Amino acid sequence: MLFGICNLSIVPLRLAASDTSEMLSQVLFGESFEIIEEEKEWSKIRLTFDNYEGFIDNKQFIKITEDYYSKLSSE
Repeated sequence: MLFGICNLSIVPLRLAASDTSEMLSQVLFGESFEIIEEEKEWSKIRLTFDNYEGFIDNKQFIKITEDYYSKLSSE
C-alpha cells in the first residue's frame, strides 16, 4: 500500500484525473493520505482526516513510508 503527504500550501482534490475536473475539496499542507490508485500523472487518494476520495496531480505531493503514515495517523 502507498501513502503520501501534501508538501504544498493547498492542493485541489478533483473528481476526475483532470485539471478541469470539479474540485471536491482541498488537501492542506501536512495532510496525509492513502494512495488508492496511481497513474502516470494523477493518483486517486483517500484523505486520513475525513476519508474524502479524489484525484491529485502526482507533482503536488510526496510519498511517505507506511511507518511514517502510521505515526502521523496516531497523533
